[in-house]
Amino acid sequence: MNQTLEEVLFGLQRMNLSPNVRQVVEEAAELLANGRNMEAGALIEKAEAMAIEKAKSGPRSDAHPPAPTANSEQVLAGMVGKVANGIAEILIGAFRELETHILDESRKLNSSFQTQLESLGGAVTSLTSLKERFDLLNNVVSEQKAVDAAVQQQCDQISVAVASLKESDGRREAELGSLRRETRDLSAVVSAHMESVAGRIGLQEQELSNLKAIVLEISPKMTAYVERLDAQGDIIQSLQEQQSRRTAALDQILGVLAGLRTPPAPAANAVKSAAIPA
Repeated sequence: MNQTLEEVLFGLQRMNLSPNVRQVVEEAAELLANGRNMEAGALIEKAEAMAIEKAKSGPRSDAHPPAPTANSEQVLAGMVGKVANGIAEILIGAFRELETHILDESRKLNSSFQTQLESLGGAVTSLTSLKERFDLLNNVVSEQKAVDAAVQQQCDQISVAVASLKESDGRREAELGSLRRETRDLSAVVSAHMESVAGRIGLQEQELSNLKAIVLEISPKMTAYVERLDAQGDIIQSLQEQQSRRTAALDQILGVLAGLRTPPAPAANAVKSAAIPA
């Protein structure tokens, strides 16, 4: 492609051009030297059109005989066709590179969203495990309360037995003294057991409060995670729709450019006849 533009530019530089056309050719040469092929091709095409127009209708004098001939005009027409084909190839290549870049970015974005979804799924699993532990702790607390109720029932039974022993104080004084000692010992044991149970209940209630605080702290975060998931899902859907529209537009542009690369025969003859001066 660069070689074709250089050949066309060299052919223009060798022709007897007007100062305006010569200036356009020089600008195209500078752009081509800087690697700006598309802009250089546009200027070359402009210079060819100006040269053809100048050859058709420009003033002639005896000091400057008409340089363009039928062969030169045919060469110019061929150069125009080559430049048009070159520009079409450049545009097709650029659109293909753009399409490839867009597809790569879409794949990277989908991979990133998939990674984030997997991370959020792990967090949800961890919270589910924490809820199971919380339920297990509730079961333990319920069982401990049942044990405390049984102990209280035993204490009530002991109190009833003590009352019954007091009623029979007149009949068995000797046995009552011994029974009172046993009752005091049993009461001491029960009190110590009750204090121990009360301490355990206090610790378990504190742990339960801590777990409740953790659950209350995590609940807003879970809500935020769910909202982020919904928002990211909407973004992914919007990006997919935009990608579909861009792909359809690129297909249409590529079809138009492909049609431009192979112009119909009547159009080429019309251009050739228009290039020949009357």
